[in-house]
Amino acid sequence: MIRGLATFMAVAYLGAYVLDYIAIIPLLSADNPYYTSLALPLLLVVRMLLPGAGVAGALVVEGSNPIEAFRSLSMGRPSKWLPFSAGLPLLGYLIAVPFTVLMGGSLSPCGPLGAFFASSGPIIFMFAVIGLFILALIAGSTLNAVVALGEEIGWRWYLLSRFEKLFGWRASALIIGVIWGLWHAPLILHGYNYSSLPGDCGEAVRGIWALTAFIIYTTATSLLLTALVKHSGTVAAAAVAHGVINAVGGCRPF
Repeated sequence: MIRGLATFMAVAYLGAYVLDYIAIIPLLSADNPYYTSLALPLLLVVRMLLPGAGVAGALVVEGSNPIEAFRSLSMGRPSKWLPFSAGLPLLGYLIAVPFTVLMGGSLSPCGPLGAFFASSGPIIFMFAVIGLFILALIAGSTLNAVVALGEEIGWRWYLLSRFEKLFGWRASALIIGVIWGLWHAPLILHGYNYSSLPGDCGEAVRGIWALTAFIIYTTATSLLLTALVKHSGTVAAAAVAHGVINAVGGCRPF
């Protein structure tokens, strides 16, 4: 198992870090001529597939056939888990909005949506936000989920199956959450997830505080996604939830 885990971590981590510093981070600057091209989203998709590639390598090292292993993945009963997987991320966002107000945060729309709000008014704006969330649910449950499966096969299928035997699923979920968060470290340290792009709200947040906040987030989210996997019996449930999280995060109005 140790050799398999080492192979997985080498492919997933080293592959992602090399891709970050060679290709992705240089594209985060608006001064880069390729900033507005499809290069950045395509590279991020490749990055998300690396944990799945790491699982394939680990299975080979462990003497298993990765193709047969991937074919054994089951969708379970989508009617049992799909509403939870698609709905919980949106519910979490909606809960976070009043929590932000209680903590003294601002809900003033910013960036492109801020300009739209200023020209359209609150009623039309709210209908637009509802439309965005519907699109996010559709995209997150389909295309985004397929891409997110590349990560989830690594975190909440391969790693979970190995760690659960030693620590139980709850402790394993927390450990995997930290591993998952650190996997994003180069991007977080360079401000990608915290308002680093032109048009976002406020200043970019970089460095150790941003990484610490993100690891807390991934650890808590890992517990939720792992619970979905245990409830549904399929990693597809985590992939859909992960896809919706990414989609909702990409269209957040506040």
